[in-house]
Amino acid sequence: MYKKTKLLLAIFALLVLPTVGFAATNDFTANSNITVSGVTFGSITADMLILSGSTAESWLFNSGAFSATNPGSAFQVGSSDSAVKSIQVASGGSTLVCSENTTPGTSYATLPTASGTYTISPSATTACTSLCTALSNTASYNAFPTCGALSCSAGYQVSGSGASATCVAIPGGVSTALLTCNSGYRFGQNPSGGWSCIPIVSTPITTTIGGCMHGYLFSATTGQSCGGTTASLPINVTQRTGTADGRTSAVFSKNLFMGMSSADVRRLQTLLASDKEIYPEGIVSGLYGPLTKKAVGKFQIKYGVVLSSKSKGYGNVGPMTRAKLLVVFGK
Repeated sequence: MYKKTKLLLAIFALLVLPTVGFAATNDFTANSNITVSGVTFGSITADMLILSGSTAESWLFNSGAFSATNPGSAFQVGSSDSAVKSIQVASGGSTLVCSENTTPGTSYATLPTASGTYTISPSATTACTSLCTALSNTASYNAFPTCGALSCSAGYQVSGSGASATCVAIPGGVSTALLTCNSGYRFGQNPSGGWSCIPIVSTPITTTIGGCMHGYLFSATTGQSCGGTTASLPINVTQRTGTADGRTSAVFSKNLFMGMSSADVRRLQTLLASDKEIYPEGIVSGLYGPLTKKAVGKFQIKYGVVLSSKSKGYGNVGPMTRAKLLVVFGK
């Protein structure tokens, strides 16, 4: 009877003592869900769950504080308490893990596997991304702890990726609503230099057939009709205006600038690509983008149209550049 009473007292002591721990000689493994009651939660407390299969060197509950030391590959903690909006794991004063308790009793946070002691806390924080460092002009963030900009405020766009992503101004401060344009329009630079939705224009082009001379009905080399073909060239079709001997024409009747898409831009890119020093990328897409602007700038400096990248007109094809293109590449 004495031994039975002593055993009951020992069990009772384990249940009521404020400090509970599992450690040391044998690593801890949860064979079923274990409830850790009374974990400090602001001015109240909440029940936490160590999920079945969790392993660690030890875990400790002391005066409302819940921690685990040297967690295994899957030490998972949840809470069936709906007042707990997220579960946070910290070490050395820094929050390392945050998991939203979207489904109480099922949602969980997984502790890091690096050696150390981690404090597990219930939190009223509904969105873990609120723990991310605030970035200017950022509308939303990547999941914690990666953070970094996921989307931006109007007039800004994401630059970079992951933790290093930030929001930078769209040229001209254009609203992001304009990035999605109505059918028949695209986002680009308008003639006044601003950025907006501009019409997608089909550019009529004339393809001269090789082997055709004035008065010929058929090509002397291919036998094809010399009647000539005129077609409407959408901006995404690869085709260019040529000369009678098959070369790309260097005659431009209008100025070209950043943001344009046309057959003229495609011809410009073809001409520039013939000089690897000027346009090593050699991309012929019909879109006047940063690479084309850079190549035009190199051409201008090489042939004395401008002095430097800071000169007025650098990177744009104006009257002087058009004239120089004709001189360098011929008709």
